[in-house]
Amino acid sequence: MTNNFNIKGHSGCTIEVKKDVVVKSASTKKYSERLYLQHNKQINFNDRNIKAPTIYNSGKLNGCFWFEMERIPFSTFDSFMLMGDKKALDRVAKKIIKFINKNIIGIKKIDKNIIIKKYEKTKDNIFIKHGIDLNYLNSFFYNLDKDIFIPEGYCHGDLTFSNMLFDNSDIAFIDFLDTFLESPLQDIVKIRQDTKYFWSLNLLNEIQDNLKIKQSLNYIDTIIENEFIQKSWYKKCYNYFQALNLLRIIPYSQNYNHIDKLINETKILCLH
Repeated sequence: MTNNFNIKGHSGCTIEVKKDVVVKSASTKKYSERLYLQHNKQINFNDRNIKAPTIYNSGKLNGCFWFEMERIPFSTFDSFMLMGDKKALDRVAKKIIKFINKNIIGIKKIDKNIIIKKYEKTKDNIFIKHGIDLNYLNSFFYNLDKDIFIPEGYCHGDLTFSNMLFDNSDIAFIDFLDTFLESPLQDIVKIRQDTKYFWSLNLLNEIQDNLKIKQSLNYIDTIIENEFIQKSWYKKCYNYFQALNLLRIIPYSQNYNHIDKLINETKILCLH
């Protein structure tokens, strides 16, 4: 989305930049439905303090969904983290927290089987892809209360720093994603995937100053955790949702150092 965009990732889509617009297309008919849901989520995004690309047009080509959107010429998160001072980091953290809190319209009850079924499917995928047996985590997930209470409301779906663009402390969100359970809690989980676990650093082609970026991310992580740590739903549910989130990355990873780290971090979450 920018002239110096240097993040790579995995997706069922292709991206084409045409002057002032970006065209995002599903690579397969199977992925078209997901892309359509993402398109809808981006259209429904509404925030006074954060931008998102305006969608201009959409359609299907050979059965594959596509949409055309505004190109926002901001910088990627690594440039911001390297250049941003404490005040800029504070402003960004405040905007992200405000976005999440604004989207919480209430508390909803969900059945624990929603989480357990997703865990079982993820665990099976990990075994199929990598031959790793994670049955020793069963007791952690099975010990969930029958009824779980989580925030209800809109979420970005994949709120990592690799899906944000920056112009000083102005932020634009990109790459909205549908998720198996829509909740602002998912956005807390995804942002801390970066601020605590530094996952988006693995997607950078070049890292100019890894330590400085980690320090900036850690600073933002402290602010975010302090904001939500006293919420009962956060204290009861965060570890389960984050553990499941980290496990869900593993089937798509081919780097066994990354896989080992994800499994070790999941174990730590399961012990607390």
